Amino acid sequence: MLSRGLRRAPGDLYWNSVSLLLNCDGANGGTSFPDASKNGFVPTVYGTIATSTTRAKFGNASILCAANSRLNYAANSAFNITGGNFCIEFWCYPTSAPSVQGVLIAQDDGIANGTCFQLKTYPTNKLNFTYWTTSSRGSYVEKNGNTALSNNVWTHVAVTWDGSTLRMFLNGALDASFAVSAMYSANFDMGIGNWARPTFSNPFVGNLDDIRITKGQTRYTAAFTPPSRPFPTH
Repeated sequence: MLSRGLRRAPGDLYWNSVSLLLNCDGANGGTSFPDASKNGFVPTVYGTIATSTTRAKFGNASILCAANSRLNYAANSAFNITGGNFCIEFWCYPTSAPSVQGVLIAQDDGIANGTCFQLKTYPTNKLNFTYWTTSSRGSYVEKNGNTALSNNVWTHVAVTWDGSTLRMFLNGALDASFAVSAMYSANFDMGIGNWARPTFSNPFVGNLDDIRITKGQTRYTAAFTPPSRPFPTH
């Protein structure tokens, strides 16, 4: 029972739809990345990706992404978000623009026959969301944001789809929107910080904090105020 005068922190209206929730806190250099969602997913850690207390948006640490590294989550239907409404959001702190592309989050089969989506940045430091319409590698469609992410600054990123419109938000402001009627959905692995496949050729360079993936709910369809506290865990 709560003491008089104390109020429980507000919960998440869409809590039951949260597929993955990483608050990214932990010991400096640690490689434990607890999923605070009801799923409790545990990734396979490749390379030197780790928590870092050097900087954090909330809490005491964030994920420091590195070359030849990624978090890999085994295929699960909770990650098949492109079959309906979804919201991918997180705080990112780029330290440099990628030379080719920097993969933030991607879902693919790890071989050569299919990808569902890729959320990444290009050398311009603008967001890019690439999705597939069929299992063929050649069936992809690319959508680019309009505003470059600033290096060495925390930015809240949200990409949402309501079944007809794909939207990109930076710090709660609508950066770009596109008509998208359908995306390919399949049961593939998901990678954070790089591809979910054997190659590690396109890492995101910087830090990530408070990562939340919501399946079946768009959350944002217009400008909003970015979170001022960690995402709730209930």
